[in-house]
Amino acid sequence: MIRVLFIGLGSIAKRHIIALKSIEADAEIFALRSSLESNHVDGINSIYDISEIPNDLTFAVISNPTFLHKESILKMLSFNIPLLIEKPLANSLKDAQFINDNDKTSNIISLISCNLRFHPCIQYLKQHLSKIDWIEINASCGSYLPDWTPSYDYKENYSAHREQGGGVDLDLIHELDYLFYLIGGPNEIHSHKKNLSSLGINSPDYAHYLLEYDQRIVTVALNYYRKTPKRTIEIITNNDVLIVDLLKYSIFSETEGKMIYSEKTSKWGRTRYLLVIPLAVTIALMAACTETPAEAVQEEVEQVYKEADVMPEFPGGMEEMMQYMIQSIKYPKELQESGVSGKVFVQFISIRLPDPGSE
Repeated sequence: MIRVLFIGLGSIAKRHIIALKSIEADAEIFALRSSLESNHVDGINSIYDISEIPNDLTFAVISNPTFLHKESILKMLSFNIPLLIEKPLANSLKDAQFINDNDKTSNIISLISCNLRFHPCIQYLKQHLSKIDWIEINASCGSYLPDWTPSYDYKENYSAHREQGGGVDLDLIHELDYLFYLIGGPNEIHSHKKNLSSLGINSPDYAHYLLEYDQRIVTVALNYYRKTPKRTIEIITNNDVLIVDLLKYSIFSETEGKMIYSEKTSKWGRTRYLLVIPLAVTIALMAACTETPAEAVQEEVEQVYKEADVMPEFPGGMEEMMQYMIQSIKYPKELQESGVSGKVFVQFISIRLPDPGSE
């Protein structure tokens, strides 16, 4: 049985829990609560002190406000378990560097929840962008902060407070992350952050970045005050302008006047792409780290390499692999009804195929 600890039980953590339960229905969930007066949540084992944390956890999720990440990560190092950390890693470069340089963190498997990388449009661009002779890319993300948490005052949200790690430059790092994922780091980067709106918050509600590459330019515009949500990428080439709409799951060619990629998806489909698949990857990585090499198989091959110049890849990449797993893996109904659970560890070694024409 998977046993997962959540540090921070806000709206993002609850989304992760829903996604986790869709993968592992019998997962046991623990939450390190900040106060004895914290509201009880059905299905969650509340604990109130680090000494109460079980020793046999599968992994932990750091999902509290950004300014508490450093403290929470350092507390969890002694448990020597993998960590899934909600973005961003920290609320300052100083804290991020401190975490990165800590000797103990180098031995911990950790993932940052920059899940927009798994978006179908981003995966499409990952496969095709290198073949496009682009000149300029303009990424934009804007939404209305009060709509993020309509059930309570947005000014109470950490996003409204710079000292708690709020601000579009930290909240909306997905744009910078997927751009680095798609095209790598720039030669130079310039940024401008400001508070422009009448939201009455002390964190930046506007940020603009200019990334300079060799004979290419990328801009990123972020804001908290756009009443109608927008999340787009404009890719300008010598012959076309491509409009990638991440909210509509589509890519439109202005020259051809038609969609070159689109995917109809329900609310559950969006959750699957942006939460379920990343969590499935997390669980797969956690499981892979607990096993030792299959020595019997190693004896049958000349030499086993842990890394290769070209690593083996599932047809269509990680996205297709996770989609295949989610659609194909069926937990036996009789075992679900009887409460039987366990883990399946899959391990393999890729071998060289015989040369064409050889026997």
